[in-house]
Amino acid sequence: MPAVDGAGRRRGPLPAVAAWLPVVLCAAAYFLFQSGGLTLEIDRSIEFRCNAQEYGLVPAEIAHPGRRATDVFCEPGEHAEDDGHGHERSDARLPADAPVAVTPFTSMVMHGSALHLALTMLVAAALGPALARTLHPLAVPALYLAGGLVSAAALVALAPGMGIANVGASGAVAALLGAALRRLPRSSVSFFALPVVLVALLAAGAQVLIAALDLGQPVAGAGGQIAYWVPLAGLAAGWLVSGARR
Repeated sequence: MPAVDGAGRRRGPLPAVAAWLPVVLCAAAYFLFQSGGLTLEIDRSIEFRCNAQEYGLVPAEIAHPGRRATDVFCEPGEHAEDDGHGHERSDARLPADAPVAVTPFTSMVMHGSALHLALTMLVAAALGPALARTLHPLAVPALYLAGGLVSAAALVALAPGMGIANVGASGAVAALLGAALRRLPRSSVSFFALPVVLVALLAAGAQVLIAALDLGQPVAGAGGQIAYWVPLAGLAAGWLVSGARR
């Protein structure tokens, strides 16, 4: 059945498709690109770690061009077999193949575990359809992209020396939440008709759990906790951008 906006205009299937686009992309990235499993555990395979190290956001790589983070588990030694990248894993200083410029984009659709994926995508699924109907069919992917990039920029600015790979959609989804708080503050969303304020509280709780379990940093390292605060930048971006169109 075609979607109908507040003025009673038929808008076709585009709002529904656009509203679910981030969820579909993140699920596809986790299960197909990252080869993630249906588990709530935070244990990761070597392949999963190496994929995160290669395509996750490493602030030091962006702030210091030419610097590349490595993981000794991804470069195990001289006699390692060819890993499919066109080279043998023989040098612990061997740089990753992925261009640094793509990592702010790839990292925002990647996740550290199935639990990480579920926590962020439940919020996106709750807010996306209402925002697509209220703002514009393409508002959800646009806000998602803006929130992810703003959060990535904030992390690089706050921790330019961090050599830890970061993945996750918390900053991108926070932009959806910021837009909903500004444009739909008294509305109820999702199939369960939850108030937007309650969704915001649940999202905050989910972020606390993500930080406590360190789900956004599959390749562990010290000093990475600041990464779990930068979604606030995405929240602010969503609030500001959504106010530009009335």
